[in-house]
Amino acid sequence: MQKPGNMVLVVDLPSCAVTDAIGAPSSSPHPPPFETHFNQGDKDQSVTQNGKHIQDWESADITFWLHGLGLGEYKDTFLEHDITGLNLLELRKRDLLELGVTKLGHRITIVKEIKLFRNKIIQECDNRIKI
Repeated sequence: MQKPGNMVLVVDLPSCAVTDAIGAPSSSPHPPPFETHFNQGDKDQSVTQNGKHIQDWESADITFWLHGLGLGEYKDTFLEHDITGLNLLELRKRDLLELGVTKLGHRITIVKEIKLFRNKIIQECDNRIKI
């Protein structure tokens, strides 16, 4: 439940439009940060692959990304479920379980990488929104 005085902001990732939870434009120029529990400086993670931004990735691009993580064993299930870049950005641990990613270490790796992507996109949006 939301505490009184707190506002929930929603960022439309493709356009970086910031709205409140009911769709009204936000008065804040800055999108909300995603919570992270790791040091982002340890790894230079880009949101592009083969010249395509993650939001434009198709299922085949996701399989290439999984292979790069050493998790190519999941490529068929991600293809079968037509997971695209936009879908990937929304995945949570419970979704990964539903997709058949049963090994905890694999789920942690995938979620960590997704959080890195989200934070990079938030940084891109923040840079575009600054006044």
